[in-house]
Amino acid sequence: MIKNLILFARQPKLGAAKRRLAKDIGYAAAHNFYRSNLMTLAWKLGNDPRWRTSLFASPDQSASNKKVWPVPSKISIMEQGTGDIGHRMYRAFKSFSHEPCVIIGCDIPEINRNDILIAFRSLQKNKLVFGPSSDGGFWLIGVKNPSIIREKIFSEVRWSTPNALDDTLSNLPKNIPIRFIRELSDIDHGGSWRRWKIRKHSHKIG
Repeated sequence: MIKNLILFARQPKLGAAKRRLAKDIGYAAAHNFYRSNLMTLAWKLGNDPRWRTSLFASPDQSASNKKVWPVPSKISIMEQGTGDIGHRMYRAFKSFSHEPCVIIGCDIPEINRNDILIAFRSLQKNKLVFGPSSDGGFWLIGVKNPSIIREKIFSEVRWSTPNALDDTLSNLPKNIPIRFIRELSDIDHGGSWRRWKIRKHSHKIG
């Protein structure tokens, strides 16, 4: 059975993505970070033969212009559609009705291939898998079979707050098998960006 990795991304256009980060470190630096990270993830993960990678783009009109996306040509680019992030993730899952799917964002520089492999392996015995983020949200969500997903799972979730993961979990049916993989950090503001730079520098020294 085909495994599907879905990248959720905004068009890497100056001023269009990571606006909260841009207020802290400047629009050029935020743009360079996001475009570079998107490209790195897309080429690192998108060329892995163990899964099929698709990119769901925002705004929708950018999906028809592959030239604006620094990703391998083999990656299909589709529209995210309207609504909040929950509605858009639900729609993306439903695009692959009976195949295992994992969604990640493109602002988490420490994602690696093993994280994605662990997520898919977790879905062999669990219905859902989450990668919690340090800010209370989640950087990854995966489902064994998207046909089990109902839109209410993503209803009344306080997105972009420390409550996002807890709100989502409270919407799930009781006793549904869930697995959590390692916690990572979204780069949403200057503090998280600076901490990541320190970790990156320390890793190079090590």
